Amino acid sequence: PTLLGGIVFFPTFVPVDDICVAVGDGYLYALFYLTGSAYKESVIGTETVGGNTNVKKSISLGQGQVAQLGVHIGAQGSGSGGTNSSGGCQGGTAVIGQSSTGAISSVCAKTQSAWSRHLSWSDQRM
Repeated sequence: PTLLGGIVFFPTFVPVDDICVAVGDGYLYALFYLTGSAYKESVIGTETVGGNTNVKKSISLGQGQVAQLGVHIGAQGSGSGGTNSSGGCQGGTAVIGQSSTGAISSVCAKTQSAWSRHLSWSDQRM
C-alpha cells in the first residue's frame, strides 16, 4: 500500500472462475486512512447509481495483476480524477502501475495536501 495525502492506495487482483486459466482483473483502491472507506470527496472519480452520485473507492486497471504502485507528484496535465492519462493530471498526482500483462496504467488522483512540513528529526523541539 501507498499512503499519500490521507489516502491509502493499493492494487488488488480478482482471478477468473476457471482455475485452469491464469488471468483476471486488477483494481486500484483509494481509501481514506482513518475509516477504510471512500473519502468524502472524489479521489479517483464518481459514479452515478440511480439518481445518486457516489464517490468511487476503486477503479479497474484492466486485465492482469499489478504488484506495486508508483506515485508521480507534480504530474500537471489535463487528466481528472479517475481518468487514465499519459499527459498528466490536473490535480498533480498520478498513480502508476504495471500489470503482469505488461500494460502500464496511470490513474489521476486528487488527494489532500501531499507536502510534509516536517523536514528532519533535528528540527523537533523537545
